[in-house]
Amino acid sequence: MREKSGMIGSSPAELEDAARNLSDAADWVGRSNRELSASLGSLSWAGGAALHFLDLWSSRYKPAMGSTEAFLTRQATRLRHQALCLRS
Repeated sequence: MREKSGMIGSSPAELEDAARNLSDAADWVGRSNRELSASLGSLSWAGGAALHFLDLWSSRYKPAMGSTEAFLTRQATRLRHQALCLRS
């Protein structure tokens, strides 16, 4: 069973560094998602393969990137909170 009340053995500085890295990664994923979506949306594609690709992008991969960005952001917030608790 995992301990959910805290992070044992971590220093506040380590947690803050990790949170910063997670936030940077979340920003990169979000930015990449927006840039890819804009790029793909500007193409004049036609044909079955193009429609299939765009359908997969919009129904699976774009939402997956959004979920990944949200997960990284939540975990960064969690680490910052834990660092704050350890400093208190």
